[in-house]
Amino acid sequence: MIDGRYQIVELLWSGATAHVCRVRHRVLGRCFALKTLRAERSRNPAAVERLLREARALASLNHPNIISVIDSGWLPSGEPYFVMEYAEGVALDSWLRQGPIDAELAVEVASSICEALEAAHQLGIVHRDLKPENIWVDRRGGVCSVKVLDFGLAQVSGQLRLTHPSTTHGTPEYMSPEQAMGAAIDGRSDLYALGVMLYEMLCGRLPFEAESTVGVTHQHRYAPMPPFRRWLPPDSAALRLEPIVARCLEKAPVARFESAAQLWRALAPFRARRETLRLLPGAARLAQSSGVSWLEPPASSLREAPPARRLSHSALLLWIVVGSCLGGLLYALYLWGAVSGRGVG
Repeated sequence: MIDGRYQIVELLWSGATAHVCRVRHRVLGRCFALKTLRAERSRNPAAVERLLREARALASLNHPNIISVIDSGWLPSGEPYFVMEYAEGVALDSWLRQGPIDAELAVEVASSICEALEAAHQLGIVHRDLKPENIWVDRRGGVCSVKVLDFGLAQVSGQLRLTHPSTTHGTPEYMSPEQAMGAAIDGRSDLYALGVMLYEMLCGRLPFEAESTVGVTHQHRYAPMPPFRRWLPPDSAALRLEPIVARCLEKAPVARFESAAQLWRALAPFRARRETLRLLPGAARLAQSSGVSWLEPPASSLREAPPARRLSHSALLLWIVVGSCLGGLLYALYLWGAVSGRGVG
């Protein structure tokens, strides 16, 4: 029993720095997830601060696609802990072990992740470790619920770094080129990781694979994205999403989507449900004041052929004026010729 309230039920996950347990609240009878440091890591001030930062970051993100924090405290042995909602479902990586998933479902999952990232990025929080193991999916009754977990490596704007600037953190298979080099990153690094996951969901394999971490990192930095047709049949619906994934995986951040909201809009034509983007309170006012128009899906669809070009009203008027002038000039030349001919005769 922890703090006289949380009864440990089972160990859910154990990593190099922390444990996550399923606990039951003694009074409420409801299950939650409790994360705490390993005993040997609690003597590391940076590890303690990182866990506390994760708890604070999650507590500031009140969004349906991000796991929520409800409590925190310290164990009698000195390790900090925090309590989160217990998410039903399975990790996305368990789906991917069975091969590619349906394109429409992949778009739905990616769109939900975009919503979570947009909420985090608005508050200056970059996840830095986006991967299938940190995406929890619960699909029941035809509804797909997605939760983004584990902000343990998150970069929070305005807070001091806990590691040397050139140090890299994250999972190499999903790491952006700039993150792999230890350079400065922003939300577009998370979009790169989401692009890798989209590629994996649609093609059933990672875009870049190698026998070593160095080899994987080198491919992320220099190798072009393998085309979808290498793995998919020519009639696959996933082929229509290739331009979107390719833009996510651009080597230069400036060439990627500018924001998670912009990527969300690019995916809109492929979603079965045309819902609006769920944002944090005040985000709509922020978007309007900045001139960003991404609260509603675009009217055009990437499935359709581009419409034929039409002349604008100003261009049409210009052509009419030019045509009239040319016609008048030709008529004047005709009259001059006719008059000159009569005089000579």
